[in-house]
Amino acid sequence: MIDAFLSTFTPAISLVISREELPTSIDLQRNSVFLKAARLLLTIFFFYATFVSKEQGKRYPLLFLYNIVKGSNDGLLLATHLFMEELKEVSHVLLVQNCRGQRKQRFYCQVTFPRQVCSFLVLLSSSRHDVEISCVCKEISMDTARRSAFSLKRRDFLQQTATFGIGMVGLDILAACSGSGSNGGSTTITATVNTLPPPSNPGAVRLFNNTVEAFEKSHPGTHIVGKNDPYDPTTYFARLSAGQAEDATDSYFTEPPLLIQKHAAADITDMAKSWQYFSSYNPGVSSIVTDPASGKIYGIPVEGYTLTLWYNRKLFSAAGLNPDQPPTTWEQFRGYAKQLSSSQVAGYAETSTQNQGGWHFTNWMYSAGGDMESADGKKVLFNDDKGVSILELLKNMRFTDHSMTKQQLFTQNDTLQLLATGKVAMVIMAPDMLGTLKTQYQANLDNFGIGPMPQNGGNAALTGGSVFVFNPKSSRDVIKTAFDYVIYSNFDLNVLEDQFANAASAGQVVGGPTNILFTGDFQKKLEALSAKYANVPTQNYKPFTAASLTLRPEPRYQTQKMYAALDPVMQAVLTDQNADPRTLLKQAAQQVQQLLG
Repeated sequence: MIDAFLSTFTPAISLVISREELPTSIDLQRNSVFLKAARLLLTIFFFYATFVSKEQGKRYPLLFLYNIVKGSNDGLLLATHLFMEELKEVSHVLLVQNCRGQRKQRFYCQVTFPRQVCSFLVLLSSSRHDVEISCVCKEISMDTARRSAFSLKRRDFLQQTATFGIGMVGLDILAACSGSGSNGGSTTITATVNTLPPPSNPGAVRLFNNTVEAFEKSHPGTHIVGKNDPYDPTTYFARLSAGQAEDATDSYFTEPPLLIQKHAAADITDMAKSWQYFSSYNPGVSSIVTDPASGKIYGIPVEGYTLTLWYNRKLFSAAGLNPDQPPTTWEQFRGYAKQLSSSQVAGYAETSTQNQGGWHFTNWMYSAGGDMESADGKKVLFNDDKGVSILELLKNMRFTDHSMTKQQLFTQNDTLQLLATGKVAMVIMAPDMLGTLKTQYQANLDNFGIGPMPQNGGNAALTGGSVFVFNPKSSRDVIKTAFDYVIYSNFDLNVLEDQFANAASAGQVVGGPTNILFTGDFQKKLEALSAKYANVPTQNYKPFTAASLTLRPEPRYQTQKMYAALDPVMQAVLTDQNADPRTLLKQAAQQVQQLLG
């Protein structure tokens, strides 16, 4: 029966998942019968489609990049669109828009299915700890002749507290699409960038659009198209090979080495050296985008962060602690967390999922004076006594001191929410999340302070940031347009002043602590502009800005895979009081060593 059903499927379409127009509250009880039927059909289809994909190649192409979360009791968004209000004609396959735009938390749902499946599809998106992932499906027709054959109707979305995971198959089926470029015979050159803010932040969207408009006026013959598509290392190469990567992509500090090695970033040496301030970059920053073998330049760093200690000043005062003097050593940190804990408040919350456990472990390692890998990237170094001491610290805080949350498996969005709602007194976070703290949680920033990462002999903290890379498949005039926009929107002093002024008037955060990307007069000018329009309690950040820690970049080789291997290690010591840190690190090291070769 299933074979007969599937054999009627007509040519493939794409489903594009985006955040727009998803209701925020969903009544499941009235739709339980439909929910069960839809989930059963979905399960049957995916098992069958996976089998068929293996046996018959492109007959039923399927790509589903999915976030799998086990054991969540906080909510599952189950979205269904049996029919849609609108079909759009396209000449190529469209891939997914991101379901979520927060840094380090990017969930992608990408599907290519036969047309009739759209009438029955139920997409599952998981959420954890009350942090919702909002997805909505849109069907894109490959044939305008069929547009009138469908009566499109919006359906409700259903919510269920369960988890369903689906693997990834058939990556090679993505059709290559034409990239951006000049529009036919027109003299206008169009370039795409991936930094359009999410619709949940309308103030930021307005500022983005204003900057684009000003750029196009000052650069006649150019057009910038923004997309809300944050960089994801698990999907970028597939999107690049499919012709769907933007002309300019804002990625992480960790990415250029691999992108250069895989020829996935354009050589922009001539453009970079022609920019008057490129030579003003801090040498450690410019080295991130420079190929050490050839000296060629492959990107533009635009912002940096340092992992810091965030804390609730009111809770400090209530516990008899000086809010102007946060802990600066591991010993003080553990003592403060214990003193801050109560039946309603945990002293500290740690991340351990979505590569963020490994990310934070690296930060702890730097604070202990250790290394994650050798300088040449050929040997794992994190499975030493310093690594064990990190896990022992966290395990003792969790099970001996009881100064950490009982619930675990957090991301930084989760820990930020716990801090914002007064359920946790301290978290580790980057200062660039101040805007989220204010806009998403309407938090009073006067109640929060930022201090340096507590130390145990390393006198260092992890630094990272954003770097724009450019699509090597794009034409040089398109890359030049994208490059000019990146420089204009991030470093033109007149533009920056307008952005700071507009951001302050729109209620966006201005004046939070940032890393020093440049040296000399240009850096002083940037700092003066930020201070001029600051609308945050900068005095609350003096413990951090006055500190003199060494800033250490993330590991250069196999960074994200290393982090992924360390997530289970962090999870184990935070959930199992019998976990053996040394054994866990040994197992993770063996796994990562195979990657390093």
